[in-house]
Amino acid sequence: MTFHRFVPVVALGLGLVGVLAAQTPTPAATPAFPELKKFSDKPYQTMNMQANLGSFKLINGEGQIVFRFSGTVMLNGYEGTAPKIEGNIKRELERFGRQVYFGTGTMTLEGKWRGIQWFGRDLTYFRWHGHGIGRLVGEFDKDQNIGQYWYSDRTNDKKYWYAQSITVTLPEQTFGATAQPRARGGTGTTGGGR
Repeated sequence: MTFHRFVPVVALGLGLVGVLAAQTPTPAATPAFPELKKFSDKPYQTMNMQANLGSFKLINGEGQIVFRFSGTVMLNGYEGTAPKIEGNIKRELERFGRQVYFGTGTMTLEGKWRGIQWFGRDLTYFRWHGHGIGRLVGEFDKDQNIGQYWYSDRTNDKKYWYAQSITVTLPEQTFGATAQPRARGGTGTTGGGR
């Protein structure tokens, strides 16, 4: 094979690679997370969640939330920027300080609230940067999977939602898990000193 025959073959091969790469579908984009800002001097942390089927209620919270879902969302006492909605989510009701949305898509919230409640399916992305309390109720899907949550970017430390109800806090609170044994003063002998 001579050089002048080799060059067109390489060019044709590179052209096919470019065409195939252009036709390869890209995965669904991760929703853009809003610029992180604080609404008070309370400590903030980030929590992520995923569930095929279930519900949650976020109580007395604040911060920024971005989540992709199918189902119903109720905002109670929400004070902040207008919800940013992408997809097929419609506001069904607004009355007595409550707003109810239904559909499939992505919702972005920034502000403070008395309660945010969701129930439905396909909670494929959830990220909350802020402060508050959450109650999670997991439901088993057809493959016996239940929802998971994790703090910050600790994806190797995912915790499961319960089929009853679990209360989680943001920032994360641990009780007793960080206690370290300490030596007591004394002569080093055991016993009650009698």
